[in-house]
Amino acid sequence: REKTRQINFYQPYPFQLKYHNDGSTCGQRLLMAANQVGKTMCGSAEDTYHLTGLYPAWWKGRVFRHPVLAWVCGQTNDKVRDTMQKKLLGDPIDADQWGTGWIPKDCLSEEENRRVRKSGVPNAWQAVSVKHHTDGIFDGWSTCVFKAYEAGYRVFTSEQVHVIHLDEEPPPEIMTQCIVRQVGVEDGILSMTFTPEDGVTMTVDQFTNHLKPGQSLTNATWDDALHLTKEKREQILAALPE
Repeated sequence: REKTRQINFYQPYPFQLKYHNDGSTCGQRLLMAANQVGKTMCGSAEDTYHLTGLYPAWWKGRVFRHPVLAWVCGQTNDKVRDTMQKKLLGDPIDADQWGTGWIPKDCLSEEENRRVRKSGVPNAWQAVSVKHHTDGIFDGWSTCVFKAYEAGYRVFTSEQVHVIHLDEEPPPEIMTQCIVRQVGVEDGILSMTFTPEDGVTMTVDQFTNHLKPGQSLTNATWDDALHLTKEKREQILAALPE
């Protein structure tokens, strides 16, 4: 039961809690943080809450009282499979691990018509259906779609999307399409979780120096990650080239 209910054991750090809480008033959020502090974990946990409607008692962020269409996105199809898909659904290499990610197994369908394989990418899913609940009562199926920036901006066009999670910084043209996808969605939410590997890009500059109403920025360093001890941080820093 514990293996198929991983989300029950998520206890957010203060910076992660701020990020979640900001969602109640901000439609666009960026968690810009150091490597290995829990960015993807934080974003995936929130994806799970929105897809299932099973929000914890401490939750003060955005709440969807209806099934949602969610896009979970990253740089490449392989990377999306090995990070986001694995975090949400379980290890993609082992079929027996289905349902051991953040999304509880009893919220995932075993029916083949409720999940679509990604063409040309071994062990990867294009989309899966997730049971959504309002006030603890099943009220329909959410859809989680996995997308990769490498496919180009055209695969990010056309439909309206309730939840968009960009894990790793997107190219400007894809960022633009994601914003447009939510123009007609009253309660839409766009969240980004990344380390600014490319320096002060247009997106980083916007959230760092020109923050607008409805946007929020959360920063975190290794000092904010309680799982990284002082000794561990010093060891990693000593091994990294300047």
